Amino acid sequence: MRNLVFVIIFFLTCSCGYRIKKDVEQNSQLETSQPEISKPTISIITILEGSDADNIEMLISNPIEKSLSDLENIKQIHSVSENGKSTIEIEFETYVNTDDELEIIKDLLNNIKSTLPEATEKPMIMKSEVVFYKY
Repeated sequence: MRNLVFVIIFFLTCSCGYRIKKDVEQNSQLETSQPEISKPTISIITILEGSDADNIEMLISNPIEKSLSDLENIKQIHSVSENGKSTIEIEFETYVNTDDELEIIKDLLNNIKSTLPEATEKPMIMKSEVVFYKY
């Protein structure tokens, strides 16, 4: 009886190990056969306390968007103007180095700083890269 229990436990252990090995192999095949999709993005958030959404759009969002229009390799620009805040999201083509683009955007914002309302806070710039994996 003891030998039978040992054989059953041994068989179950080997079966589970084989199944885990197969799962790992399938996952690594999926990762190599299904490429990842990258979404490099830079966001600019600018605050102007006490200003309504229309003024934010006219005085902050539009001038910043206009200054960004000369950037290359942009996939899309999306902006939201709301009371007291402008948020602009710039999505770049997947191959773009956002570190380089970040420096260019900082320079562009410095160039238009004098055209923004005096009470405007210094824009916050955030870089992110979302990676999607296809399975």
